[in-house]
Amino acid sequence: MKISNYIGTLALLAVFAACSTEGDEHVRFAGNEVKVNATIGGESTFTRSNPAGDEEKQSNFNDYDQIGISMNNGAVHKYEMNNGVWEVKDGEPLKWETEATIFKAFYPYSTTFNSGNSFDNGRIIENQASEEGLALSDYMTTYIAIPQIPENRELALDFKRKTARIIVDIENSTFTNEFDHPAVYGVTIFSQLEIPATPVADVAEITPYKIDASDPKSSWMALVAPNAEDKSKNFICIKVQETNTTDDPKPYYVKGIPNLEEGNSYTYKLKIGKDRVTIENVTVENWTEGTAVPGGAVSAITVEGIKESVTTQLKKGNDVVLTLNSNASSDIFDAIKTAFKDKGVADGSVNLTLKSVMTIPEGTFKDVTWLNKVTLPDAVTIGKNAFSGSSLKDIEAPKVSTVEMLAFSECKKLEDVNLPKVSEIKIKAFCSCSNLKTVRFGTLTKVWTGDENNREGMFESVNTQDVSLILSSSQSMLTLDISAEGNFFWIPINLPYKGSSQHLDEKKFLGYEFKSIKCGDKISPE
Repeated sequence: MKISNYIGTLALLAVFAACSTEGDEHVRFAGNEVKVNATIGGESTFTRSNPAGDEEKQSNFNDYDQIGISMNNGAVHKYEMNNGVWEVKDGEPLKWETEATIFKAFYPYSTTFNSGNSFDNGRIIENQASEEGLALSDYMTTYIAIPQIPENRELALDFKRKTARIIVDIENSTFTNEFDHPAVYGVTIFSQLEIPATPVADVAEITPYKIDASDPKSSWMALVAPNAEDKSKNFICIKVQETNTTDDPKPYYVKGIPNLEEGNSYTYKLKIGKDRVTIENVTVENWTEGTAVPGGAVSAITVEGIKESVTTQLKKGNDVVLTLNSNASSDIFDAIKTAFKDKGVADGSVNLTLKSVMTIPEGTFKDVTWLNKVTLPDAVTIGKNAFSGSSLKDIEAPKVSTVEMLAFSECKKLEDVNLPKVSEIKIKAFCSCSNLKTVRFGTLTKVWTGDENNREGMFESVNTQDVSLILSSSQSMLTLDISAEGNFFWIPINLPYKGSSQHLDEKKFLGYEFKSIKCGDKISPE
């Protein structure tokens, strides 16, 4: 590893706008140290230290916490917090070495209960009955590409949660009149232990954290693996005991693990009868930011309710705003399409906003003719063929990170694409979008293509010389690579794209030539 003059120990400070004071100025600024600001979900006050605690407890890392950090895909360096400062353990500290640097970090590095975590894979633990157990299951990662060494030597790490949080709301759950004196004896939540989840992985019994140990009606909480939907497996077990008898607690099971999304918190209100338990209501919160997802009450969203909402809004005009479940089913999307078809709206006339939904499933709006503009304020994934062949003219999706293959293919009227957070785009995502004018992307880290000649790239059959491209100021140069399975994709190299000859002189990106390319504050001439 080449060593520059920018040598220093990596110091880490948890900085949160909601609780920062002058007393927080305890970072060691001696020498040329790399100063790192670490947050969870931007300015969120939710940290790993105690996912169930109050604001004060959630705003501080603890001594002896360990994180792993790698630079430019090199070896992982273990850092441990001691006296409020992060210090390297068992080796040399990370050192600035090039103008363009990629950092990857994850928490927790290793613990007595949880070992072998990495940037790509994490593990939750089965016993989350304590604050420590919760914290050690709070697997988080962050990725940042820095085009040049900052003058202040500061590295901003914004950690993102990779788990989902489950809360079983005992206080507001209801018992039928079949019970005389019921009491909850215990709760179990079922989840895979590995992150990311896989279709064939076993499901384990998670012992959750009882938020108030002294309260028999206290809620229970656990962190689980997201994207592990399995309708055949048990999801929640609640043990109920009649306190006026000597009978043993009886287990009641909620079957069917739902498609939970990372960074979301799900609160379940149950209805318990003598024969079975059902989910009466579930609310969703954006746990990453600690704020409620618009709409909240998932159980209130029905097919008939969607149709009625569309009908009502169309009486006022063609701007329609719908709040869906975060994991809205195909029945809901079918109801949306049916409602517009039944009302006979004009081609290319509808401006549709879909709140709360996290994923637009495969083929959802394929070939629909009534769309004009779609706004997705909360979605993170746009599925395969989601809008292909539609009349869509404008897409606005500020949080989308992944666009699947053919997502917008054959959208002949598509002009404006605004995806400022997207990092991964699959093959032919914008194939044959012949009317494209402006495209805005985030910091791209993986862009799939068909072969070494860039056939079946995302702009296949698009005259990109008519397109104005806007890129993040942190965009790195990209180069073609091939996986062990023979898939081709563009990945970053340690050189900034901003100000490069490809940017300003050639106006080229991903092998395509554009009308103009803006990257940060620099724009190529048209």
